[in-house]
Amino acid sequence: MFNIIYFIHNPLTKDRDRFIYNILCSISTLPHFSKELIVEKVWKVGGDDLKEEELLCFKNGATTIKHFKNACSLVINHMECLEQFISSNEEYTIVFEDDCYCNDINLLKTTFDNIQNNTDFDTVYLGDGCFPNANKDKPHGLLHVNASRCTEAIVYSKKGAKKILEYYYKSKQEKNVFSLLDFYLTDCYSAIKDYKNYHVNPTPIHQATIYGLIPSSINC
Repeated sequence: MFNIIYFIHNPLTKDRDRFIYNILCSISTLPHFSKELIVEKVWKVGGDDLKEEELLCFKNGATTIKHFKNACSLVINHMECLEQFISSNEEYTIVFEDDCYCNDINLLKTTFDNIQNNTDFDTVYLGDGCFPNANKDKPHGLLHVNASRCTEAIVYSKKGAKKILEYYYKSKQEKNVFSLLDFYLTDCYSAIKDYKNYHVNPTPIHQATIYGLIPSSINC
């Protein structure tokens, strides 16, 4: 099912290499991934490198100027992953951030079994992000949800990626891109007709910054 995946990764942040390694080791044991899997590490721009004119299309929902710039950088790098994906011949991919890791390999396998049996989706969130207990009282499996979570691990179909990018171009022209990626994606899901977004419950992926394993780079 998966022949290519993406990591948003600043090559200067060596302390995150171990989390990328964890993900790659985990998925290498699963039949859902090609033995010739292509792994793309994407870093188009960092927050400090963004010029003022590049920031004009973003609405500021951050706490500081540095947070705002770093958040905008994440949006841009995420969209760059989608740009590369839709230019490929693949129908499905995963966009990972470089601070996530597998918390349960058996659950990860079950998750991909469920995804493979339900290919009519735009996006599927694999991680629990900032709200680990958000779905604790809900059924297990794929939950149809019209909202984002934290964005550390998202499965995309090609049609889903195209929808997000089309809305992104439109939002940029209107100078209406929310600087926080999870908030912006929730805006996308509400605005795009019949968008099919799912959360996995329980989640097979954790975000290391949320669990105190590594400092956040976006909020600093």
